[in-house]
Amino acid sequence: MKQTYSPKDVAKSIGVSESSLKRWADDGRLNVIRTVGGHRRITFHEAIRFARASNLPIIRPDILGLPELAKAEPFREQEASDALQTLLSEGKSEETRALLIDLYLRGTSAAAICDGPIRQVMARMGERWHCDGARGIYLEHRATDTVLQGMTALRSIVGRPTSGTTDPQPAPVAVGGAPSGDPYLLASIAIALTLCEQGLHEINLGPDTPIEALVAAAHQYRPRLLWLSCSVTDTRPKPAQLTPLLNYLDEHQAVLVVGGRGFIEKPLKPHPRVKLCDSMTELAAFVNGFVLNAS
Repeated sequence: MKQTYSPKDVAKSIGVSESSLKRWADDGRLNVIRTVGGHRRITFHEAIRFARASNLPIIRPDILGLPELAKAEPFREQEASDALQTLLSEGKSEETRALLIDLYLRGTSAAAICDGPIRQVMARMGERWHCDGARGIYLEHRATDTVLQGMTALRSIVGRPTSGTTDPQPAPVAVGGAPSGDPYLLASIAIALTLCEQGLHEINLGPDTPIEALVAAAHQYRPRLLWLSCSVTDTRPKPAQLTPLLNYLDEHQAVLVVGGRGFIEKPLKPHPRVKLCDSMTELAAFVNGFVLNAS
């Protein structure tokens, strides 16, 4: 996809007139940047934001570099989980990406997509281990990879809100991952996607990340927010292991968000700079307030 588009291209992509688009830009509803010659240009992420905010369907996704949307199969939003499960069971990766992107373009938040269809369907797929044996295992593994592809594609279109200036303020940094021994990928990807949607510059260290590595990354990037997602109870770091991380929080006035089965089933000792979130929606609400207070 290109970085910026002309008003004519964006107008074509959402099925409106170029004059209407320019009027909305003049009214401040649509943020534009100006070239050296004074011509209006619209960033990709601003075009997506405007389409979602205005409830305008993207009828020419190819113009915006989203050809996979042509493979989006019609479904009602309340049936998204069933539609996603069907696609994953049939191994349709392109259609899965199209469904997730389509849901987002319809106005569903990335956090709600993670908490809703993705979480529900992956829980169902995981249960197939018990009843389908080896076949259930490979179907679940394939589904995980397919969902990861879809979430990565979604993450590429979920951008930081634009201000219409060519010199935006840097986004607050967030760094995190899953602790040593935790092999799960989806949770940290979902967190990174949610943080991205809330306007943070997220650095996902992924699964099996030693606390020492997270602290080292924190000293390099100086994040205001860190996260730990623990999907396996036995891999939850012991209090002594967390000491260097808690010291960083106190020294740099940062916060640590924790979540997942490991922290929910075995809560940490209360700490003023540690926040437990048990869903992406709760995380989004917390981070939204955190970003506002930090700006």
